[in-house]
Amino acid sequence: MFLLKKIVAPFLFPLPLTLLCLIAGIFLLWFSKKQKTGKILVTLGIILLVPSSFKFTSDAMLRPIEYKYAAFPSKTEYNKTQSKPNFVVVLGGGHISSNELPLLSQIGRDSLARLIEGIRIQREIKGSKLLLSAGKVFDPISNAEIMSEIAKAIGVNEKDIIIEADSRDTKDQARIIKSIVGDKIFVLVTSASHMPRSMALFKKWE
Repeated sequence: MFLLKKIVAPFLFPLPLTLLCLIAGIFLLWFSKKQKTGKILVTLGIILLVPSSFKFTSDAMLRPIEYKYAAFPSKTEYNKTQSKPNFVVVLGGGHISSNELPLLSQIGRDSLARLIEGIRIQREIKGSKLLLSAGKVFDPISNAEIMSEIAKAIGVNEKDIIIEADSRDTKDQARIIKSIVGDKIFVLVTSASHMPRSMALFKKWE
């Protein structure tokens, strides 16, 4: 079921779904008598494709999600708070391990952005640990291990890094990370558009 979800889910994204409509419509127009259905699918595909091709459309759709949670405060603002986080948790976002690629080229753009932000926050919170979370799906090396190698290359002390490499999705991460951090305070780092879903899953394990 897990692998099926990972394979099917990408086809439900706007662009793949649009292409499927176009392909199905063209197939019906060329190789069947269902001309009306084919025309409907092609028209629907074009209607979906045109607005999704412009950046302002995706920005408008993501804005309500991405601004739901405020960014982590600056160092000056953070020093005014009383509770000090013990962990900075970074959720992975994809990679391809290969000896033929430079280390930074093996990690996805989302993972890299999350990792750099996590390192920035961890350096501001003296004594905190950097908890890198993401397991193996289609790669023999976990995303957390790749992030760890990059973090060490950037200058993070290996003693300050904790690797969680058993999770396969965000639901797993919430459950496993709870068993690691317990009741201690932590900062959650992920993509802005992914934060609402992540927060909902992590709150279930409070």
